Amino acid sequence: SSVRHKSIGGSKFWVLLVDEFTKYKWSKFFKQKSNLKNMIMLTLVEINKKFGIKYIRCDNAGENKELRKECWKMDKTNWV
Repeated sequence: SSVRHKSIGGSKFWVLLVDEFTKYKWSKFFKQKSNLKNMIMLTLVEINKKFGIKYIRCDNAGENKELRKECWKMDKTNWV
């Protein structure tokens, strides 16, 4: 999602990650949409180390296509 005005820290974009099983949520803020893939991949690696990941689901927004490609590159041995 994006907001009309930048935050005090300079962020204009926001993403919410939700664990559908536990309902735990992570909010991430970033300055450019192009940062989405790298930020999410770092977050997913951390989440996987702590809890394990079986499935990732995204909407079909354009920025998620690059994230999807990156997730497909990762196999279970690369997550840790």
